[in-house]
Amino acid sequence: MVRRAAVVLISFWSLAASAADWQVVADTKLGQLKMDKASVSSEGKYTAAVLVYEFKDLQRLSAPPNAAFNKRQDDVLVDCAHPVLGLHTSRFFEDGKLTETQTRAMAEVKFNPPAPDSMAAT
Repeated sequence: MVRRAAVVLISFWSLAASAADWQVVADTKLGQLKMDKASVSSEGKYTAAVLVYEFKDLQRLSAPPNAAFNKRQDDVLVDCAHPVLGLHTSRFFEDGKLTETQTRAMAEVKFNPPAPDSMAAT
């Protein structure tokens, strides 16, 4: 019995240690941008991080039939030497349910400067 309790307790601690540490980066009329501080790492010459955009209203990438979403999670690569960023993977959620995933190979990631006064620029 004690072994089972110890295993459960250790498993819980390991899950808690790998949990995301979200920091609000921007709060706008569209929604909130958060960064997982635990995800920030070095990927060669780039800095990688996970960003989550939580929108107040449903969004679409383009006209239907594309899925609507109110939360978007991006695996972002940033070239800090030149203020540009690129999206490696984007996941789209509607009320917590994954609706679409887009992943690009590293060679296909396009780096662009963020638009002025955007959540990405923040």
